[in-house]
Amino acid sequence: MTITVPPGTAESFTIRERDTATAGTSTNFFENFSAGTITFPSIESNPACAGLFNFVGNSNVCFELNPNTTQTQSSTTVHRVNLGTLINSAATAQSFTFRYKATIRSGLIPGAYTNRADVEWVTKNSSVSGETSANKTSLTATANFTVVRPTLTLAKTSLSTPPLRFGQNAEYQVTLTNSGTATAYDVASIVDTLPPGLGSASLVSATLNGTSVTGASGFSFTQSGQQLTISVRNSSGQARLAAGDVYVVRYNAPLTSSVSGSTSSLVNTATVASYATGAIDNGPRETLTNVTPASATIAVDSNNISGRVIFSKETAGSGQQNGVSGTTVSLVGTSFTTTTDSNGNFSLTGVPDGTYTIRAVSSFGDVISEQTVTVTNGDANNVIFQARPRITLTKSTTTVGPVSPGGEIAYSLTLTNVGNYPAFQVSNITDTLVKGTGTASLTSATLNGASVTGVAGFSFSQAAQVITITVRNTSNEPRLNVGDTYVVSYTVPVLSTLKAASLTIPNSAELASYATTATNSSNTESYVDIRCGEVRLETSSTHPDCSVSDLSESLDGMKARLLRMRQGLDKALALRKQYAKAGYCKAVDNGCYKCTPGSSKCLNTCRAPSAAADQALSQRAKTLYDKAADSVNNDLFSQTWTLICSSYKSCALEDVGTPKDAIEAAGRAIANDTRDILDSCCMRTNRARAEYRQRRASLKQAAKLDTKRLSTSMEMFPNPGLTCQ
Repeated sequence: MTITVPPGTAESFTIRERDTATAGTSTNFFENFSAGTITFPSIESNPACAGLFNFVGNSNVCFELNPNTTQTQSSTTVHRVNLGTLINSAATAQSFTFRYKATIRSGLIPGAYTNRADVEWVTKNSSVSGETSANKTSLTATANFTVVRPTLTLAKTSLSTPPLRFGQNAEYQVTLTNSGTATAYDVASIVDTLPPGLGSASLVSATLNGTSVTGASGFSFTQSGQQLTISVRNSSGQARLAAGDVYVVRYNAPLTSSVSGSTSSLVNTATVASYATGAIDNGPRETLTNVTPASATIAVDSNNISGRVIFSKETAGSGQQNGVSGTTVSLVGTSFTTTTDSNGNFSLTGVPDGTYTIRAVSSFGDVISEQTVTVTNGDANNVIFQARPRITLTKSTTTVGPVSPGGEIAYSLTLTNVGNYPAFQVSNITDTLVKGTGTASLTSATLNGASVTGVAGFSFSQAAQVITITVRNTSNEPRLNVGDTYVVSYTVPVLSTLKAASLTIPNSAELASYATTATNSSNTESYVDIRCGEVRLETSSTHPDCSVSDLSESLDGMKARLLRMRQGLDKALALRKQYAKAGYCKAVDNGCYKCTPGSSKCLNTCRAPSAAADQALSQRAKTLYDKAADSVNNDLFSQTWTLICSSYKSCALEDVGTPKDAIEAAGRAIANDTRDILDSCCMRTNRARAEYRQRRASLKQAAKLDTKRLSTSMEMFPNPGLTCQ
C-alpha cells in the first residue's frame, strides 16, 4: 500500500485495512488479520525528526509512533495502524509504502475480488484571529485480486451390459477431472475396493486428456486382495493435474464366484483421499480432502437350483404326489443350504457356475439321495428327490425237511426298512398256517438286536390258523426307521394226523401296509405292499394251487409288430420317393399352393424330401425299435402267476408300468412318423396313379391298426406284476 501525504502536519494519522464483503461475495474472504501481518520498511529514530520516527532514506516524513508496535485488530476483518502525528517537512508531497499479508478463507469460491483500504488524518489551521480549525481528510483505495483453486471431481461408470453372468467381465471407467482454476498437486492414488465375486482386475487403459500415461514414470496399477490402487501421473511422471485435465482409467475384472440373491447387483466405490493446492509465497501447500467418492452398480444374474422333494411314484392311489416338508437340501462342500416348504419345494439362489453334488436329508436325519447338478449361465429348475419308506419281508426256516408228523418247524420273519424315509403306521404281520399245523410259540422278537417282547404294545397271537404279530419299536410306536431290522422267530408244531407223504407244508407271511406319517393327514402317503415270505419243506412242481399263464407268444408277437411298424415307415419313405419322381410334388391339388393378395400367380411351397432327411427318419425308427425290443426282452415277464404263493419261497411286486409306457411310446412315435410321411404334401394329390394311392391308403391303415394292437397287447401285462421264486 502506497500513501502520499501533503506538506505539513497531520494528526491522528490512521490506516485501516478492511476485509469487507463486496459484490459477488456473501461473507468475508480473508480468514484473519493477525498481529504483525503488516510489515514496514526499516524504521529509525532520526535526530532530524526531533525524536520522532521516520522511514530509513526519507527523513522528510516524520511520525510520532512506531507502526510495528501500534498495530491493532479492531475486529476479525479490520486491521488498524496508528502513526500518531505525522510531519511532512518537505515542500512537496511525500510517499511511503508498506506491505501486509492475509490468509484467503478456506472454501472461498475461485474468482475476482476487490479489497479496500482507508487512510484518515486531521489537519489543524490557525486563523488571523488566532482561532484553530480542524479538517479531517479521508482517502480510500481499492485493489483487485483473483482467487484460484484446484477442484477434483471423481466419476465412475460401468461399461458392461447387464445383467452380468458368471465368467463375464465387469468393465469400469473411472474419471478424475480438475474442474478448478489451478493445478492440483500431490494427487493421491485412486483406490477401488472390488466387491466379493470379482476376481483379479486387468488394466485396459489409462489416459490424460486422451493420451496414454501407462508408460509414465511412477504410474502403477496394483491389486491386493479386493483393493485396486491406481496412481495418478501426468506425462512427466508427476502426481499433478492441471486445471481442465481429465484423467481416465478403464479396467475389468471377471465374475468368478457367487453373489447373494437370484438377481443381485455389484456395487463398488472409487475414492481419492487427497490433493494439494500450490504453494503461497513459497509457503506450505493446503491439503484438500473434498473429493466425493464415486460408485458404479451393475446387475448380476446368478444361477438358481430349484426343485421338489416328493414321496416316491410307487404310492397307493393316484393324483399329485405329496411333497416332503422340512427336508434339508444342500450343495455338498458349500454353504448353500435350504429347507423344503410345506409342499416339498426348495430353491437355492446365487449359485456360481459349476458341477455340484446336491443332497437331500430328511427331517429325521436320513439321506434321501444325492444327485449331480451342473449349472453354467443357466438355472436347474426341476431337480426331483423321491423319498419313501420301503419295507421288505422275508421268511426263513432252520428246520431241515422233510418234517415228520409230531415234529416242529422253526420260522423267522424279518422286516427291514430298506428305503430312505421312516415307515409309520406299520401294520401287523399275519402268517396263515396250513391245516395240519398246531399253535405257534414265540421264540423271540427283536428290533436291531434289542428285544421288544416287553414293550407294552407288542403281541404275538393266533386265531385258528392265522398268526398276528404287532410291529413295535422300543418307544411302543408302529414305526421302522431307515435301516431298522425287525426279526420275529417262532416254532410251529406238525400235528401227528398229518400224512407226511401226501402234501407239502407251505405257508406265507404278509404285511398289509405302512405310511409316511404317524397320523393320517392331507400329506400322508400310504403304501400297500404284499410281501410273501414262503417256506416249503417238500416241493411239488405240479401243485394244484399254482396256476401259470404263458406269455412268451405274446412277447414274440409284440416284437414282430414293432418290426412291422418300422418296416412300414421304410415302405412309406420309398413310396414318397416314387411320388416325387413322378412329379406329384408339383400337383396343383396337393394343398401346398399359397396365393398372396394382389399376386399375379400362386407359389408352390411343396419341396421334394431330401435323402438326408429320409435317412434320419429311417434311423430314428430303427433306434426306437431297438429300444422297444430290448425293453420287451428284458423288462416284461414271460409268465403270470396266481397270487397263492403256496409253492414259492418269496414273492414281490414289480413295477412294469414304465417299460410298458416306453414300448407304447416307441410304437406311437414310429406310427406318427409314418403317417406324417404319408400325409406330406407330395403325397396328398388325387392325380397320382391308382396303384400309388392304394398303397398309400394301405400303409396308413396298417400304421393305425398296429398302434391299436400294440396297446391291446400291453393290457396282458398287469401293473404292478407279481414275481415269485
